[in-house]
Amino acid sequence: MTTERLQFDAVLAEIDAILLNAKQKPLKRSEVSVLQGAWGGLTYSEMAERSPYNTSNLQRKIAPQLWKRLSTAMGQEISKPRFRSTMESLLEEKGLELEVESNKKRFIGVAPSLTKFVGRVAEVNELSGHLTQARCIFVSGAQGIGKTALIAKVFEGQKSLNTFESYVWKYCISDDPKQDLLDLYRMLDLATKSDDNNIEFLRIQRNLIVLDGIDGWLTKYRPQTERLLKVWIEGDHQSCLLITARESLTLVDRLIQGGRPVKKLLLEGLSLKDGRTLLKDHQVVGRPADELMDSYRGNPMLLLQACGKIALLGGDITTFMDSKTSMAVNAMAESLDALFFGQSSRISEEQRALLGNLARLTQTAPVALNQTLMNLCQLSSDRFASMLNAIEMLQSLSLVKVTQANREVSIEVPKPIRKYISTHISDFSQIGN
Repeated sequence: MTTERLQFDAVLAEIDAILLNAKQKPLKRSEVSVLQGAWGGLTYSEMAERSPYNTSNLQRKIAPQLWKRLSTAMGQEISKPRFRSTMESLLEEKGLELEVESNKKRFIGVAPSLTKFVGRVAEVNELSGHLTQARCIFVSGAQGIGKTALIAKVFEGQKSLNTFESYVWKYCISDDPKQDLLDLYRMLDLATKSDDNNIEFLRIQRNLIVLDGIDGWLTKYRPQTERLLKVWIEGDHQSCLLITARESLTLVDRLIQGGRPVKKLLLEGLSLKDGRTLLKDHQVVGRPADELMDSYRGNPMLLLQACGKIALLGGDITTFMDSKTSMAVNAMAESLDALFFGQSSRISEEQRALLGNLARLTQTAPVALNQTLMNLCQLSSDRFASMLNAIEMLQSLSLVKVTQANREVSIEVPKPIRKYISTHISDFSQIGN
């Protein structure tokens, strides 16, 4: 008899004793099938394949009645997701330790396959190190910068370890977090739909859960999303959430400053070395490669699109380089249109005007942030504070880059963004004198 079978037999014996003590009927064969499946982490469909009972009967009739009578007999809520962890804790308290198989892990959802992953060694190591310390890691960055590829690399590396019991990948395709979370609950076989239990999926066991692309949540349901994040970060659990979005959140900054178990990473472009490696695979080398890297700020998506267009030109890099910035803008135009002028845009007219001025001032080189703001606000303290808040907003959306060397802080607008602004100049009118 296998170790797993011996474990489950010990569990059945304990449950039989609990039901007898509560003066309830012994377990039926159908109920044993449900418990065995729950112990093994099976879905109801998988249970049906291994028993004479159909999925509908197991999920809608047998299981609900079983969880209800077990909850009554044990004096606590028992559900399919919590069954194994609850019984392991109970038997451990009684001195009946179970040998937990180290390779008993679940993989739920489909992470993107990485045919080729270039560089990002420091970022991979940083995120991997945070997984055992944080309840949430928030990765932000511009469209196409490689957020999904980075966390897929980290996710894949963790699957060979025993840090987590379940590894879950969820693409967030809805604008409403409730819809995506209900889908996540179904993936985890978690029946509850109550807002009061929105942390339950983190408590049932030690999970690594990826929520990839919550931009829609932030666009239409920002307050609700921030409340959810706060609950997840401050809640009592041992899981870790890896979350991606284009925009970084001031909420995350506040929680980090408050010592909460949350980390963040603002992902920027590839290093020159890594960018050269990426472009070399597409026969773009030497000075043209460095110029492309500079124009597109190491954005992998834009670099690969550029390589595709160069191939269409028969490898004529010179012709492409003459119109490279326009091509980069075309690749980003749709997302920028939505960001600046969409119905749910959070960028104000004043912020657009500030960005327009910064684009004009940084055409040739970055400028000193403090002095630039002082010049633009005409020494008005109220206006200076407003502009500084606007800079934080623009930086969170990767529309400006702020760097610090020694004690000097400088700011610039990336070339593709400047080019986009130049084609919509009336919408980014300069701040008046």
